[in-house]
Amino acid sequence: QTLKVIEGRLQLAVVGTWDNDAGKGYDLELAPERRPGLDEKYPGRSHELVWRLQPPLDPRGRVDFSALMSPTRWAVAFAQAEVEVPAPGEYQLRLTSTDPLKVWVDGKLVLSLSELTRSVFDHLVVPLKLSAGTHRVLLKSAHREDSWSLLARLVPAPASPHPQGDL
Repeated sequence: QTLKVIEGRLQLAVVGTWDNDAGKGYDLELAPERRPGLDEKYPGRSHELVWRLQPPLDPRGRVDFSALMSPTRWAVAFAQAEVEVPAPGEYQLRLTSTDPLKVWVDGKLVLSLSELTRSVFDHLVVPLKLSAGTHRVLLKSAHREDSWSLLARLVPAPASPHPQGDL
């Protein structure tokens, strides 16, 4: 029931893992960055990696990579979603992440954050100007240790409290 109240939550598909030894995976260009389609397959360490559609979520609506991926220490995983934007305008991509993150929208890098000091709901906000239609959001999570989760949502930007124009 709680998941329905998380406005704009993106239904993420996930794939992984790749090596992130000493954090090096964050900077490496990995296969999903070149070929992000949900029908793509990638060579893995022990088996072929495919996108997992509709992975289970934790009680707070986050993808819990720790429960879905192996290995779970010093690893990189990707998440992506296609989102339908009903009208052109200003939007916010709001992210909750436990780990360093890169985010692309329609192939354009919009966030690159190699260090995180905290993980709370919506602690990362990326302003976006989007046209009406379908947009692809690709997220790269470069995990180190401890918990590993991700939540992404797209919401209309709040109206400015100060209208534009002459005062």
